Amino acid sequence: MFGIKKKIMIGIVLLLLGGGIMVIVHQHDKSNVTLDENAPIIECITPSNVLVNTKFNDDDKIVIEGVGLNNVIGIYVNGIYNMDYLFDNESGDKVYLNLSEELFDEEKDISIQIETRDEEGQSHFSNEKILKVLSLDTISHPNISNIEPKNLTLDGGTVQWLSVSGDNFNKDSQILLNNEALYTIYDVETGKLLTKLEYSDWCTKDCLQISVGQCYNGFLTEVKSNAVAVDVEANSEKYYLKYDWVKEHYISHAFGAIGDKTYTNTLEAFNENYDKGARLFEVDFSLSADGVLICRHDWSRLTYGRAGEEYAAYEINNLPKTWEDISSSSNDFTMLSFDDVCELLEKYEDIYIITDTKDINSVAIDYVFRYMVEHAKDINEDILKRIVVQVYNEEMYWQIMSIYPFESIIYTLYQTTASEDEVVEFVKETGIKVVTMFPERAAKSTVDRLHELGCMVYVHTINDVEQIEQLAKRGIYGYYTDFLTKQNCAVDIDELNRDYFIKANLCSISNIEDYLEYLAKTDYLVLISVKDDATSGLSERIKELLKGVGAKYVLENFRESYILVAKNKNNIFESWSLDECLTYDDILEDNSISIASGGLDAGNVSVINVNGNDYSMDSRGMNLVVYDLRNNELVDSVNFDFYSGGIFTRRELESKDNNNYQKLLYYLKNVKNERYIVAFSVRDEASVLMTDEIRECLSELGFDNNVLSGYRHSFIGILNGSECVYQEYGNIALSYDMILDGIFVHVESSGNEVGDYSSIQFDGKECSKNSRGLNIAVYDKLLGYVIDSICFDLYSDYNIVN
Repeated sequence: MFGIKKKIMIGIVLLLLGGGIMVIVHQHDKSNVTLDENAPIIECITPSNVLVNTKFNDDDKIVIEGVGLNNVIGIYVNGIYNMDYLFDNESGDKVYLNLSEELFDEEKDISIQIETRDEEGQSHFSNEKILKVLSLDTISHPNISNIEPKNLTLDGGTVQWLSVSGDNFNKDSQILLNNEALYTIYDVETGKLLTKLEYSDWCTKDCLQISVGQCYNGFLTEVKSNAVAVDVEANSEKYYLKYDWVKEHYISHAFGAIGDKTYTNTLEAFNENYDKGARLFEVDFSLSADGVLICRHDWSRLTYGRAGEEYAAYEINNLPKTWEDISSSSNDFTMLSFDDVCELLEKYEDIYIITDTKDINSVAIDYVFRYMVEHAKDINEDILKRIVVQVYNEEMYWQIMSIYPFESIIYTLYQTTASEDEVVEFVKETGIKVVTMFPERAAKSTVDRLHELGCMVYVHTINDVEQIEQLAKRGIYGYYTDFLTKQNCAVDIDELNRDYFIKANLCSISNIEDYLEYLAKTDYLVLISVKDDATSGLSERIKELLKGVGAKYVLENFRESYILVAKNKNNIFESWSLDECLTYDDILEDNSISIASGGLDAGNVSVINVNGNDYSMDSRGMNLVVYDLRNNELVDSVNFDFYSGGIFTRRELESKDNNNYQKLLYYLKNVKNERYIVAFSVRDEASVLMTDEIRECLSELGFDNNVLSGYRHSFIGILNGSECVYQEYGNIALSYDMILDGIFVHVESSGNEVGDYSSIQFDGKECSKNSRGLNIAVYDKLLGYVIDSICFDLYSDYNIVN
């Protein structure tokens, strides 16, 4: 039955009925099939013809139409039975097949036949129908002889028509731009192909590759013409942007709120927030039904009422209204047009208007910004210097700057999916100095990379003072806001930014001499501990730089122990010894500091512990920890291995922007439940990325404050419901057994140097991920099984194994 059409199909079914056996023999000889009155009939196959290796519909399904096509039990393709081809058979007049791609790889006829079964159990075969697979030679090969225009440039219009001449064009021909199909018109009279290119299609390109592809069944085939180049003459000018306004940190969103009302974009909102000290105003612009550019977020139903517009319910829809209509629609507020905004710019010489035009369509962009330039010039062209344009993609930037060279541009990311690399590259190319985004998108790496280019990051829309304080600590410079101004928000953004950027600058240095030179300029606490040896390879230049940090003693003896505590170049503590392991313990500005240093023959160890956390890299050479006492946070942890030629190594520190970090916090806050037994086990290392937030979460679970403070220390913790029933930690391999509510619990933990292993068992079943970091397993006593097993890597980026 598999592969030979004349083969007799025999099915034998053995049914155990009581103690007997019934044998049913079912057979067909397809070589002598004749259509009976109950036989299904295939009337047509769609498509009836396909092209070799060419898509033929959206889902590549073959549609069979006919009569009696219900209860299909057999699909035969070229006589071979394969029910895997059947995709759908819900009705009695259609069958959908999903044939394998291999059937379409060469020119051939494909025979299709269907077998059905009636209510009495009898099988019936349909007639055969042929699906033809045609060769690519079936369709004519196109050839391009000429393209007009040969050069593209912005000559006053945003749409460029492209005309392609050549041979073998027809209604199934499509113009391809860099191998992407464009909407194409076939001119029957001239035989030419026409397409229109919007400015955004080509303004960022140096050259366009134009070719023609032939379609079959509405889909592009492999049959294509020669490629012809069209030059692009655009974007050659370098624009010099100015950002005088960035001394202001707050941008009043939609002219700012008036009372509790936001998004009004009205004169009253402007007046109220100007009086509060606002000087930067973001304004939404939309076109009215009669083509007037007005201050309005959009024309959706949801925007009505924001400015007190008085309309009957039947008058509210998504269609724009005329400026005359909307300007008189509110008794409470004064609606504004762009002309009114120009008058405000003329009257108030200390304000800036930041545009939010929303449209990314090049035709709309052309109309709106030519309108702005024309109407501003009618009042005073100088006011254009204080119109800051928000662009939403690269194409919009180049188009707007070709219309008018605005002095200040903001790259706003809420309408783009550009990657971090693409955003940075665009900023580098254009010299844009402000990028705006949602706070969720302002990752540490993004802020740092933009800062390196001298670009400031603004976020929108923020109305919470505490959130601004937290964002400012992450280097966010400016804020779109409804309610806040410098008069009512006491956050010192410049000071918080300064702290962030000093830290970012320091942590970007990976050269020992440059690092120590920059460190000497900061007010951080500097903690140094030597392990093994730090004199071999120690240069005179580095000795001088260490003195600049606060050292008085110059390391001289091979493999000697050494500790330095310094701040603001002041030597707080310094000690050295050739044969003793040194220690230091003190409280500095309410911070507990504990340091140990041992040369190779005096313990061979380095510990730099701040508030219960060991931040030392504990590596050969000089281990250095930088701590910010004012903000109570770790700044950096590095190691200088002079013995190996001055190798600089940095420990990866926590990133609170990291999504995995947020998942860890959320997990710890929600894992406590009366139904659960939760077991914790550390493998290798779980202290490097410890934070106060994590420590607080663990404390809420009932664990000691320093359970994950020791570098590469072991830890076991067990919760039963809301109670911490066991915890143990230390620099030894740990193991513990207990029975909780009838469940046998076994947990093992060992740090990197005492076994490097994690085990969590419930009733003898292993469920630990046994990965580096904090392994957690959750047993649900109600359900009677483990509902989750996960590991958070507190050594590297909070990576998750789940």
